[in-house]
Amino acid sequence: MRNQKGFSPVIILLILLLLAVMAFAGWRVWGSKDDSDSAKPSTSESEPAPDKDEPVDDPELAYVRPPSEVYRVAQPEGWVKATCADTPDVLFLAPSTDRLGKCGSESGGTVFATKSPGNVGNPEAHYTGSAHYRGVTYTPITIDGMNGYKATYTTATVDGLGYPPIGSQGADYVLFDGTNSFVLVYTRLPGAPDLAATVQTMAETFDKF
Repeated sequence: MRNQKGFSPVIILLILLLLAVMAFAGWRVWGSKDDSDSAKPSTSESEPAPDKDEPVDDPELAYVRPPSEVYRVAQPEGWVKATCADTPDVLFLAPSTDRLGKCGSESGGTVFATKSPGNVGNPEAHYTGSAHYRGVTYTPITIDGMNGYKATYTTATVDGLGYPPIGSQGADYVLFDGTNSFVLVYTRLPGAPDLAATVQTMAETFDKF
């Protein structure tokens, strides 16, 4: 029998066909990978930029809003709240229900917050020039982009409504955004715990919408 050297034409064709199939399969896999990579958004594009009009939550605080939802304020742990159906911008906050403000009365309770149209703030002379207040401090403040003031005082006389009683301590936070005023009032009755530091934190976390 005669020895055969080399490959027959059929084997060579099969090898070339196999190489062509492998090359085509590799090209398809590579092309599909590029398409999938280009379809994926970059990390910076997939994460929306923070909305400057929406305040960022502090995970250590719980926030509460009035029925109108035009602002929010931090609610200390264990505190309770109350609202008024006919005045949806009003919010009462206190460490217990017996210290909550009451709708339709002059008692704002421990903390009273509201929104009012226009600028309802008072100049420093309103406090220092009135016999109703003593020990007045008047400090300009800026909270949530709004300018205003913080006034602290002790009640020296009782007005015709009889509230708050003489010796009560108060702090008025009044802010104006150019259209509306946002007010937070703290009242400490004689003998009540001093919550001024807690209320200061509440005021500093105030956000309007």
